[in-house]
Amino acid sequence: MRWVGPLVTCVAFSLSVSVAGCGRKESARESAAEEAPLASSSLVEVFERGSIAWNVDETGKVLAFVHDESGGDASKKAKGTIEWTEDGQTRSAKLAFDAKADALVADGPPPVNDLNEIRYALVYEDEPVKGTLHLPRAGTAAINAEAEASAKIDVSAAVPPHGGVVQVVGEDRVEIVADDDSDEVRVYLLDASWQPVVVVDRSITIAVGGASPEVIVLTSAEGGAYFVGHWRVVGQPPRVTVMVKHAGKSHVAIVGWRPGVKLAVNGGPKVKVKVKAVAWGPGVHVKGGPTMVKVKAGKGGPSMVKVNPNGKVKVKIK
Repeated sequence: MRWVGPLVTCVAFSLSVSVAGCGRKESARESAAEEAPLASSSLVEVFERGSIAWNVDETGKVLAFVHDESGGDASKKAKGTIEWTEDGQTRSAKLAFDAKADALVADGPPPVNDLNEIRYALVYEDEPVKGTLHLPRAGTAAINAEAEASAKIDVSAAVPPHGGVVQVVGEDRVEIVADDDSDEVRVYLLDASWQPVVVVDRSITIAVGGASPEVIVLTSAEGGAYFVGHWRVVGQPPRVTVMVKHAGKSHVAIVGWRPGVKLAVNGGPKVKVKVKAVAWGPGVHVKGGPTMVKVKAGKGGPSMVKVNPNGKVKVKIK
């Protein structure tokens, strides 16, 4: 299927999570081995036999607090590595147990990008645990703070105009949709009424975890009506992270996630995908510009009508 006007075949994401908390104290790079991080600065993931509380700071210092199924400290029973890409090269560092920190510790990459990817591979009592973290420049503490701010806006009543999923990112409300018949993914900016608006002064990047993690930089399309990119996601997408940059400031959010909950490693079965839900979104109204409206599909396929400000109508058959 091809994307035509506001008609989309989309993939909608929703995230189901369980309550969590790791109850540790915040640490700085120079004293990481003396204090453990606060829950508000950690990102907690669960795997089959326990959980990992990740704390990554703005310098790239990584602490991983491993817990068993009962919540007890189990970092001594784990070891592993982290991996990242720098200047086109794959680099890695060991995650080794530090007795003072009571955690696995590694010197990771300084987060120089607005959205940074860290891949990890742990072994816990002979069980391999692999995953990917996508974090802002200031690390896990920043993504927690962003999520706390976003949670103040209630999205439960929002009806996605294109059938996707809505997420608050910083000061922006976005809708993410994906064409199930191709590799195309879009992000729309929405107003306070959850309707699409034309925005040209944003930069948007999305990241997907899972077995084949990737970061996709989107480009503005149709004069800012939406942002578009292409990904390799097949079937149900795992965890999705979105970054929106405006006026030199970037904001990052994990779709559907809030502070104080646990995420499954790699998204796991917690993300539910709605495939081939065909929906018509409302027309995108451009101040002083054209309006897109729907018409019935003709013999040559779906039609797109452009109504210009001068009242002239232009019909395009796709």
